Order: sequence, then C-alpha cells, then structure tokens
Amino acid sequence: MSNDQPTRQKRPPENAGELQVFAVSAIAEVEPEAWDACANPPLNPVCEKIGQSTPLPDQEIQSNPFLSHHFLAALETSKSVGSHSGWQVQHVLVKTAAGELMAAAPCYLKSH
Repeated sequence: MSNDQPTRQKRPPENAGELQVFAVSAIAEVEPEAWDACANPPLNPVCEKIGQSTPLPDQEIQSNPFLSHHFLAALETSKSVGSHSGWQVQHVLVKTAAGELMAAAPCYLKSH
C-alpha cells in the first residue's frame, strides 16, 4: 500500500529569525564573556588561514580596552557614570530569539 500524501516539513518557530533589541541599565546585566565577544572579537580566522598578517578592514583594532566589560563595570561601580553623574547607562543589546547575544554597544543618556 503506497502513501500518496505529501510529506509535511516541520516549520521553524514563528520567531526563529527574529532579533530582539533592547537596553539594559547596568553592564552587570550582561555576562562578561558574551559582552567581550561582541566588543573585542578575535581576528577573523580566515586571515590566519591565508597567511594574511593584517586584519580585515572591519577588524583594524584588535582590542579596545575601553569597550571591555571590565572597564565599563569599573565606570559604573566607581559611580563615574550613572544618573547622578548626568550619564545614565543604557547599553544596547541585540539578541536572537533563543537569547544569544549577537551585538552590544555601550550607550549613555546625557541629562546635563
């Protein structure tokens, strides 16, 4: 007996390709490893494979300590930034529907 019915493909969840963009009011709300992976990613491995000694154009700076989780946490802990200083923390994050951090940007709302 043959089955003439077409096979149904499973659909991905409705929001599988969606990204979520939001702001957090403290760097402590973001895992340090995830933040640093976005802020200071390693050089593209393609450069190493082809023997290229210089980074790709979008990776001219290998590491920027002023974007690191550690530095931003120190600013917040020391109260160098915050609503009382006129620089309210509003770091912007982009996550996948599954919650994986895809992009991060340190941002502040200036109130003075």
